[in-house]
Amino acid sequence: MSKVSIRGLLCLIAAAPLAAFLWLSVQSVINSYAKYQRLNEQMVVQKLASAGGRIAQSMPAEAFATANERDARRQISDQVMKELSTAYASWKAEGNSDETIDRSFAFIQDKQKLFSDYRAKVDAGKPTDAEEREILQPTSAAGLELVRRSGGTITDIDLGRYIDGYHALMQVNDAGLIEINLGEKYLSGAALSPGEVQFLFLAKGLRDRYLPVLREFLPPELVKPFNDLFNGPEGAFLSSVREQMYNEPAQGSDQARSDRWRKGSSAQAGLMAELIAKAEQSLGKKATTELNALERAFMKSAAIALGVTTLVLVLSFVVVRNISRMIRSIQQRMGLLADGDTASAIPFISRSDEIGDMAQSVEAFRQAAIRNAQLEAEAAANRTRAEAERAEMQARAEAEAEERLEKATQTFASNLRRLARGDMLCEINTPMNAQFEALRADFNTSVRQLREALLSVGHSVSTVTSGSKEISDASDNLAKRTEQQAASLEETAAALEEITVNVVATSKRTAEARDVVRDARRRADQSGAVVRNAVSAMQRIEESSRQINQIIAVIDEIAFQTNLLALNAGVEAARAGEAGKGFAVVAQEVRELAQRSANAAKEIKGLITNSSAAVSEGVKLVSDTGEGLSTIEQLVQTINAHMDAIATGTNEQSTGLAEVNRAVNHMDQVTQQNAAMVEEMSAAGAGLAQESSILSELLSHFQFEASSLRSVAAGSARAGARAA
Repeated sequence: MSKVSIRGLLCLIAAAPLAAFLWLSVQSVINSYAKYQRLNEQMVVQKLASAGGRIAQSMPAEAFATANERDARRQISDQVMKELSTAYASWKAEGNSDETIDRSFAFIQDKQKLFSDYRAKVDAGKPTDAEEREILQPTSAAGLELVRRSGGTITDIDLGRYIDGYHALMQVNDAGLIEINLGEKYLSGAALSPGEVQFLFLAKGLRDRYLPVLREFLPPELVKPFNDLFNGPEGAFLSSVREQMYNEPAQGSDQARSDRWRKGSSAQAGLMAELIAKAEQSLGKKATTELNALERAFMKSAAIALGVTTLVLVLSFVVVRNISRMIRSIQQRMGLLADGDTASAIPFISRSDEIGDMAQSVEAFRQAAIRNAQLEAEAAANRTRAEAERAEMQARAEAEAEERLEKATQTFASNLRRLARGDMLCEINTPMNAQFEALRADFNTSVRQLREALLSVGHSVSTVTSGSKEISDASDNLAKRTEQQAASLEETAAALEEITVNVVATSKRTAEARDVVRDARRRADQSGAVVRNAVSAMQRIEESSRQINQIIAVIDEIAFQTNLLALNAGVEAARAGEAGKGFAVVAQEVRELAQRSANAAKEIKGLITNSSAAVSEGVKLVSDTGEGLSTIEQLVQTINAHMDAIATGTNEQSTGLAEVNRAVNHMDQVTQQNAAMVEEMSAAGAGLAQESSILSELLSHFQFEASSLRSVAAGSARAGARAA
């Protein structure tokens, strides 16, 4: 990873969430298409349920048909049988298989084989109630079972609930048909047989069981007409007669109530037939509407996924390109700064983000480098200026000494020439013979030596006094310049000290930043461990959901077996007559419990399926989060290495500045020593001038006959006074 460039890392970071989003988008599109495909495949289930409902309607209609209506009803029954066979064949062609549906369809086919004999007996006027109960009623019940089971096998919850409501509507209709026939007999004053009483209570059980399901699962436009009928006066009358049939024996014939019962029953039967037809049409329309909605959702999700993916790609490219360009510019400028280029400006200083912080940090190093160069230039200039001033003062002192020596020599030569010309007393003007020349010379020399000694002392005092004054003035000037140089060096030392403190503070802040980066790395490691634990927990939840799903499947199978046993028990109780009445009620209750268990198992299964899908997506998202944290951890390691390198460079710079600071302090000490020496030199010149003044006073006390000698002594005294 350390060999990968920043641009590559940025591309990798952008590609990881983009790939995750793309995967989720593809999964979403696939899921939408899968839902559309499943619903499209399950349209055959809806058609099978509709065919089963028509079977359940056609059998009672044929049973209660008059002689004039009989042929038409039989044609409808035969047509419905063909539609059921076609729907079942389409359902099997889709690869579907369900034991209850297969068994119910086989049962209907077996009963269909008995239709010819039964219809012949009906035409001959020889049908029995037992044959009707064994052929038409079980066929109608099997059709209702097809409707019920179709609602249980369909995976679309809304469509399945609608089919359950359709099934409940048909069950309530069957209960109403039973109550209509038995009610006419009851109001005519005839007593109901035990089998009829059993059917009456079976109708009551169907109404009580399926009326809440009807009102819950069917849409309001179908439930409202039903409620309006039974909440009105006719519905109240029908309800009162039903309650009377359940609780009291027949009281005798009542023609008015019988007529009203037939009128209300006819309205009820007509309304139920209309509602069943509307429910069947609405069921097909709802399935088609949901299929079209899923198709639109699939197209919309595909378009959104494509658009968002394109947008994210463009944004990622722009962001990665800009960030890499800015980092590359700063890196190039840092390289130039390391090569000594401090004139070029640092880019992106005005930005307020992390790039701006990096640029400002580099700018701080640039300013420090500029300041160091300025200090080095100033130190070199100070050294050059000090050397020039020292050489100038030395040359001036040598020139002044040479000039003074030349003047003294000329003065001595002039005095010697004056003495040689005879200006002084006891001067031998004329040369002597050669043999006496040495004696004249010795005599003249003795006189001249005394006079020349006095004159030389007077001239020397004047010269020394003047030279002492000049040396004192030069020493004072040199002392002032030395003090200025010492002050400049002291300011330079203070500036270097401040820079050293700033560099040390920068090194300290760099170390603190390195500690912060290390803490961030540690927290990233902890976050990675938490994500791994979360992945493990989500996997355990997924395994638990799968086991619960298996248990629900077992419960559903048990409910189906219980329902089948209850149905068989009801048939056996019907055959037993009065003796099986109580057993029939118990069997009906058991069947209702099995039905509720199957519905609850189906809903729980749907919830578990949704939960499993959500858990799977959660596992994937948490895994992607772990990969992102791993990448962040590697980036933090890289930043930590850079911070270590910066800290090392800062420490080396701090050490170099400390050495420069010590050198400047040493120069300051040397300059102060030079100033002290100049002050001592100035004090020595002043002392010399004072001694010359004392010597002039001593010479002025001498009395000579020559006025020139006294004037020289007086001039020397005045010069000594001025020097003092």
